[in-house]
Amino acid sequence: FEASTGNEGPEILLIFQYPWSGETG
Repeated sequence: FEASTGNEGPEILLIFQYPWSGETG
């Protein structure tokens, strides 16, 4: 999953919860 902005795919952030979830990953 590509969570670059963090706005696209909020569920991904909950699953992984990386420190760079909102930043460039």
